[in-house]
Amino acid sequence: MKFLFIPLFLVLLFPSCDSDETNSTPDVNEQLLPPPDIELIDWIVKLKKESQSFRDNNEPEKALKSLNECISEVWRPLKGEEEHIQMGWAYVNRAYIHEQLLGNYLLAKNDYLEALKLFHSVNHEDFYVARYVLQPLGNIHTRFGENEQALRMLTKFKEISEENDEVDAIANAYNDIGRVHLNKGDGKKAIESFNSGISIETDNHINIGLLYSSLAEAYLYTTDLKQGINTALKGKDHFSKALKNTDTKSYQFQLIKKYQQETKKTLGNLLSESGDYKSSIYSFNEALRDAKIIYPRKHREIGKIHLGIANCYVKSENIEKGLTHYQDALISMIPNFESLSHFDNPKKEFLYADVTIGEALIGKAKTQKALYDSIGGLNFLKASLETYLTYYNWEKSLRNEHQNDNSKLKFAAINHQIGSEALQIIKELDKIEPLNNWAEAGFKLIDQTKSTVLDQTRRRNINQSRLNLNDSIFDDVRQLEVQLSLLNIEFNDAILAGDSIKQSRINKQIVQSDEKYQILNHTIKQKYWTLSELNSGQTKSIDINSLKEELKKSESTILNYYEGDSNLFVAIINPDKTFLIQLEFNSYNNSVDQFIHAISSDKINGPVQYENISYSLYEAIIEPIQSQLSSKKWIIIPDGKMHQVPFEALIHTKSETKNFKQLNYLLHKQVISYCPSAKFYLTDNKWKKGLKPFLGIAPIFKHNKEFSWLNHSKNEIKLGKTYFGGDLLVAEKATKHNFLEEVEDYQIVHISTHADKGTNANNDGWMAFASDTLSNRLQTPEIFQLNLSSDLVILNACETGVGEIFRGEGTRSITAGFLSSGANNVITNLWQANHSSNLQLFEAFYDNLASETKPSSSLQQAKIKFITNENTNELTAHPYYWAAPILIGTDHPIKVLSSTSSNTIWYIVGGLIFIVILPILRKKRNSQT
Repeated sequence: MKFLFIPLFLVLLFPSCDSDETNSTPDVNEQLLPPPDIELIDWIVKLKKESQSFRDNNEPEKALKSLNECISEVWRPLKGEEEHIQMGWAYVNRAYIHEQLLGNYLLAKNDYLEALKLFHSVNHEDFYVARYVLQPLGNIHTRFGENEQALRMLTKFKEISEENDEVDAIANAYNDIGRVHLNKGDGKKAIESFNSGISIETDNHINIGLLYSSLAEAYLYTTDLKQGINTALKGKDHFSKALKNTDTKSYQFQLIKKYQQETKKTLGNLLSESGDYKSSIYSFNEALRDAKIIYPRKHREIGKIHLGIANCYVKSENIEKGLTHYQDALISMIPNFESLSHFDNPKKEFLYADVTIGEALIGKAKTQKALYDSIGGLNFLKASLETYLTYYNWEKSLRNEHQNDNSKLKFAAINHQIGSEALQIIKELDKIEPLNNWAEAGFKLIDQTKSTVLDQTRRRNINQSRLNLNDSIFDDVRQLEVQLSLLNIEFNDAILAGDSIKQSRINKQIVQSDEKYQILNHTIKQKYWTLSELNSGQTKSIDINSLKEELKKSESTILNYYEGDSNLFVAIINPDKTFLIQLEFNSYNNSVDQFIHAISSDKINGPVQYENISYSLYEAIIEPIQSQLSSKKWIIIPDGKMHQVPFEALIHTKSETKNFKQLNYLLHKQVISYCPSAKFYLTDNKWKKGLKPFLGIAPIFKHNKEFSWLNHSKNEIKLGKTYFGGDLLVAEKATKHNFLEEVEDYQIVHISTHADKGTNANNDGWMAFASDTLSNRLQTPEIFQLNLSSDLVILNACETGVGEIFRGEGTRSITAGFLSSGANNVITNLWQANHSSNLQLFEAFYDNLASETKPSSSLQQAKIKFITNENTNELTAHPYYWAAPILIGTDHPIKVLSSTSSNTIWYIVGGLIFIVILPILRKKRNSQT
C-alpha cells in the first residue's frame, strides 16, 4: 500500500521542478515570426553565404553576426533532413570562426557538438562531417588535455579520409594524431605519426609544412634540438613556397601566414632550449609581429609567443624580463585584464579552460619566487603565492570542461605536484608571520589538491538528485559511462593479448559511444543550465570556520597529509587551532614501504621485528606532531603511499614484549577514521536517506568451481539484520541483478563476497555475485554509476580498498566507486580479507553500532575486543587479522530506521497526502451536488 503514496507525494511536493528547469531557456523557434516571402531553408543558406563572404574578407565579427542571426532567429522547429543538415553547417561555420579567428575554443566546442547532434538526428555522416566536425572537435579536445577523446575522433577522421582516398586529409589526420601523442608525452609515437604524414605523396606545401612544423615540436620534446631546428626550417621553407602561389588578399594567404608564425614560434623554443637565446628572441619577435597582424589583440597564439619569450629570458637569467612577458601572456589571453603590474592577477570569473593560461601562471609564480630568493622583498613571496592560488582558480575552470576521467586524473596529478612549490612558500611565510593564519592557507591548499575527481563526481550525483531531475537522459549518460569504461577495459585486454582484430572492433564501438556521450553531455548543459552552474560553482575552497564547527561537535582533529616527490607536510586542524608542519621526508620514505610489507601478511615477521618497523613509521609521521593533536578522535586524510597504511596498527611506544597481544598499538589510544578530503567531510549526503534499514548480500559460493566457499558470510550478514531488521540476499538470490535492483534504497549495505582489485591500472576491479559467469561480476565502473542513499557500506571482500594510487586523487578502487556514488561511509579492506576474523569483528561492531555510537568508535572497540579476546592467541593478534578493515568517510553518527519506524513514516506520509487531497475531494463532490 505504501508504494501507492510515492508518485502522488512527489507530485504534490515537487509540482514544477522539471518544468522550471526546462523552461528556463525559452524555445525561440516558437516565438519569432518569419520574414515575409521566404522559405526557411533558403533563409539559412542565404545567411550562411553572407557569413562566408564576410569571413573571406577577413571580417570575423560581421561573419559571426550573420550566423548568430541564422541560429537564434529561426521562427519554427526544423523539419526534414535538409533543414537539419543546413543548420548543422551553420553551427560548423560559427564554430570555425570562434576557433580559428577569435580563439574561443569553448564556444567552438559547443557549436561543433550542436552540429554533430543535428547530423546524428538525421543519420547524416560522410567525409565532410568527419573533415569539418570530427577533426576540429578532436583538436579542441587536444587543447583541453582530453587526449583519449581526441585520439578517438581523429582516428575516425583518418579512417574515413582513407576510405575516400582524400590524400590531404590523411596527411592532416597524421599531423593531428601526432599532436595528441605529443600532448600525452609520447614523443616517439608523435614522431612516427608525423613521419607517416610526410611520407604521403602530395604537392600540398601547406600540409607538408604543417607536418614539419609539428615534427620540429616533437624533436623539441625529445631534446633532439639540432634535428628539430633543421626540421622547423624545412617547415618555414614549405610555407614560403605556398605563399608564392596564393593571392595576398585571400583568406588562404592569412591561413598560411598563421601556420608560418607558429613555426617561427616553435623555432624560437628550439633555439631557446639549445642556449642560443639571441636567435631565439629574434625568432619569437618575428612570430609576434605576424601574430599581431593575423589575430585580434587578445588571442591564445599571441599569449603562447609571450610565454615562449618569457621562458627564454628566465633560462638566460633575465628574470625581470621573463616576468614581464609572463604578464603579457596573461594580458594577451584574458578578457578584462590589462594590468602591467607584476603583482596583479586576473579575477577568477575571467579565467577559462586553456592550458596556456595555466602555464603562464605557473611561470609567473616561479619567477616571482626567484626574485624573492635573489633580491628579497616579502611582497614578491606573497605575490608568488597569490599567483599559485590564481592558478588553482584557473584549474577549476579546466576541470569543469573535462568529461574523461583519465584527463581529470592527469591534471589532478599535475596540480598536486604544483602544490609542493606553493606549500614551501606558505611554510616560509608561516615562519616570518606566524600570527597571520598561514597554516589555514596551507590546509586549504592541500585540500584543493585532494580527491578532486571523486568530489566532482559525487557533487554531480548529489545535485542531480536534489533537483529531482528524472529525465531519462541522465540514465543514458550513466549507461554510456559504464559502457565506455568496460569497453576500455576490454580494449586493454585485447592489447595485452595482441589481438589486433578485436582491438579494431572495440575501438569502433568506443568511438560511436563516445560521440553519443559527448552529445548527451552537451544537451544536458544546454537544457539544465542550473545543474551545470551548480556542478561548476561548488568548487570553492574549504570553509575553515564551518570545518572547525563540525570538528568541535564531533570532538575531532583532522590530519591532512601531503606527500611530494621530496617533501612531506601535514596540516592539522583542531577545533581551536591550525598547524602546518613539514616532516622529514627521507625517514618516512624509508619506513612506509617496510611497514606496508610487514602488515599485509602474518608470515613475514615476529612481534619484535614488527614493533621496530611500525615504530619507525610512527616516529616519522606522528611523533613530531603529537603535541599539536588535541582530540582523542583523529580523521586522517592520507596521501600517496599512506593510503595503504592503517594508522591504528602503528606502535606508539616500544615495549619489552614478544607477544602481538601486548604491543602498544595506536588503536588503544586513538579513535581513527579516514576521509578523502575535508571537502568530502563537509558534503555528507545527509539530506538523502535510505528508506530501508539494512541489506545484507552473501553469495556464499558453496558449490562454486571458481570461488572458494565463504562459510562465514551468511552468519556475518545475519548479525546486521538481527540488530537493525531489513533484508538479506543469500546464496542463489545474491545475484548482481538483485543487488542492483535493491541497493539504492538502504541505509546500511553489507556485502560479503569475493573481490579483486584488477590490474591496478585500468580501474578494472570487480566484486563477485551468485554465479560463476563474468556477467555476474560487478565491475568498478558500474559501481561509480550507482545512486546510493547509504550511510554505511561494508565491503567484506579482498582488496576492496586497493587500486592504483593517483597523485592527489588517492586510490582508484571499488571503495572509491561507492563513495562517488553517494555512500557517506565505507568499511573496506586494505589487503586480503580474513572472513573468520572479520566475523568476530563485525559481531562486536554491530553490537556497538546499535548503541548509536559512531562507526569509527564502533570499529575501534570491535578491534580492541578481538585482540584482547581469550580466543585470540599470540599469533592471531597480529594486525594482519584485524587491521585490514578501515572506515573511510564522514563518520557521522548513524541512526538506523527500523522496519517499524519505516512503516510509520509511510503512514505519516499517507496521512499528510490525505489531508491535502480531502478538501479537493469535498469541493468536487459539492460542485457535483
